Amino acid sequence: MDIENQAELRGGRQVLKHLALRGQAVTHVMDELNARHQKTLESRGTNWRSAIKDEVNFFVEFIWPVLEFGIQQPMVDYLHWWTSVLKARSINPDVVIYSVDSLVDYYRSNLEKTEADQVCGVLQRSKSEYLRKQGARFQITPPQPWPQASEFEKALLENDFRGALAIVDACLKDGVD
Repeated sequence: MDIENQAELRGGRQVLKHLALRGQAVTHVMDELNARHQKTLESRGTNWRSAIKDEVNFFVEFIWPVLEFGIQQPMVDYLHWWTSVLKARSINPDVVIYSVDSLVDYYRSNLEKTEADQVCGVLQRSKSEYLRKQGARFQITPPQPWPQASEFEKALLENDFRGALAIVDACLKDGVD
């Protein structure tokens, strides 16, 4: 059974409409982001648009399961993960909020009111939960490097792979994990 038939059986018309509009929705978000943050995003190089478009596309993919099954948490988790990706790329994580807001605007303009209320409700609840939890996210403390780490790094940088392997072997024998 194809995805459209599954959607019709389970999630109804709003799912089918969302599936039909998702490519246009992603394009809309990208156009909005480009208009708002063109200088910032262009300074990141030529691949920024493709990378962010992929992330927006993945996010839009989460709408269908939420509509179909009513489980919001994976979408919220994705927003948190996406934020960490943007931070790692030195891109303002507000892109996440702008993207959600832009999707709401797009679906409000392109779906019938009842369908728009359902899809936009999913997006707005996800955004609210994301913002509520954003400040409460735990920070993972990186482990302390083992004492031989600098010696190991030096061996690797000098292409002394046998020496590096000997350091690792000695650590394993000494119970350093």
